[in-house]
Amino acid sequence: MRSPTLYKARVNESQRKPEHKLSYNGENKFVRKLIEEFGGTTVAFKDLPTEAQKAMAHYMAADGEAWETDDLRTCRRKYGRVRFGVVRVPRQVLETECVRNFLSASDKHNQTWETFEEYHQWYMEDSVVENHGDSVWPVILNCFPDEILQDGWHRFHHYVENRLETVPCLYYVG
Repeated sequence: MRSPTLYKARVNESQRKPEHKLSYNGENKFVRKLIEEFGGTTVAFKDLPTEAQKAMAHYMAADGEAWETDDLRTCRRKYGRVRFGVVRVPRQVLETECVRNFLSASDKHNQTWETFEEYHQWYMEDSVVENHGDSVWPVILNCFPDEILQDGWHRFHHYVENRLETVPCLYYVG
């Protein structure tokens, strides 16, 4: 699997506004820590790499129903100035947070996992995780404290399978 480029495509330092360095106002303290520790920045939707635009447009239109279409041309025109946070997080850091999350969630699934590997194996057996090939869409970090990811669990587990070193992440800014 190719290593994705950091979301600096089409974004140079002169385009970044200092006041947008950390604009996360979600309730998830771990996500806030990730953004601070790994240098999250905000970028206008139109300036995100195509994979990130696709991930957010799909989530906002198909899953979240907040946007009426996931057509990128329309989304760039209509939502191009909307800012989203971007950060790259080491896969193992996300795995560690998943362990913390599933210790409380395991009761919901009537499962008990002691390691991330056990959880990952269960997830891969219990879920349909398609092969994403070389495509690396970012996952979307959760702004609520109950889970680390709001969207992208299948992708994340695919990246774990393929040992992707760092996972591109998007987050909402306020």
